[in-house]
Amino acid sequence: MTIEGDFNTLFLADILQLLCNHGKTGVLKASHAEHEVKTFIKAGNIICVMGSKESTRLGNILTSNNAITQDQLETCLEIAGRKMKPLGKILIEEKLITEKTLTQFIDRQAEDIILDMLLWEAGNFIYNDYDLDIKDLIIPRLNIMKILMQATRRIDEMSVLVKQISDERMRFKLSARTEEKDALKLDDIERKVLELIDDGRTVREVIDTSGEDEFHCYKAYYSLISSGLIVRRKREVAPFETEEDRYYPIIKIYLDILNTVYEQARPALGRQVVDVFDACKPERHPWQKTLLKDFNLHNPLATNVQNISEALMSTIEPEKQHARLIDTFNTFIANILEKLPGFIGQTATQVLFKKIEARLAKL
Repeated sequence: MTIEGDFNTLFLADILQLLCNHGKTGVLKASHAEHEVKTFIKAGNIICVMGSKESTRLGNILTSNNAITQDQLETCLEIAGRKMKPLGKILIEEKLITEKTLTQFIDRQAEDIILDMLLWEAGNFIYNDYDLDIKDLIIPRLNIMKILMQATRRIDEMSVLVKQISDERMRFKLSARTEEKDALKLDDIERKVLELIDDGRTVREVIDTSGEDEFHCYKAYYSLISSGLIVRRKREVAPFETEEDRYYPIIKIYLDILNTVYEQARPALGRQVVDVFDACKPERHPWQKTLLKDFNLHNPLATNVQNISEALMSTIEPEKQHARLIDTFNTFIANILEKLPGFIGQTATQVLFKKIEARLAKL
């Protein structure tokens, strides 16, 4: 059996729960931007989780927690590759760690990867039935319902955290209180984020450079802001501001509107909502089609902004860019709203109109 498609956070959680409840055996691969997670399931039980982030690899987790040294890790990786055995098995055979301790690390590793994955707002997944060989594997002891409940709590927490950091392109700087940091009990992630902020990186650059998951980085930012150790940099309006920077606020507002419409329509349309949106992309003028050619509501915001900005600057004269950008999105939204009443009803559509008018007033 094969299942594949796009997802939002809750839908991916539903897929994972469905596979476990039905006792499936196979591999679920989920991808978001440049990140990928593979979840191996045997008879409804998660037996292995692998993430593409370097920080989630077992060897890095063990060395960062001083369970083994870097030299020991490199030696065991070489042995594991030669003997074609999992790293954990080699660590136990070399008597560098007990099976009990290793199991605790593997449990935490698998749980953290899955929780981080369930926070992804969008992406793609594919599941395939596959007969898995679990010889030599140390199986994590995961309670899928407990993980899903934790994921729900994290999503609720993130909604609070993003109020402090509404834009991943924001930059922060150290405050005058930074000299007090040694007196505060900062954890390792907070210290790492503080060091990266000092180099002038954006929030997104800090997250990507840190190697830590998004949720814990946002929590670190929240803690550092609350303690007064960092403050937001004032945005500099410079003559060398790029076109992408100039049009970012406009594009973001329209994407917010489209996400609002999407969430309103999804319960009635299900997965068909993606097809409806694609069919409503305006094509009356060639430049409309070009601007939205690579637009996908499931893309990260930064990706959509970059794609649209590049298309705008490469195909439209500078003096017409602003007007044609707005015209394209207005037509796109109008096309969608023409179709929606038949799916969600007149009352719900009227509510949407009011929300959209409020957002458009900011343009």
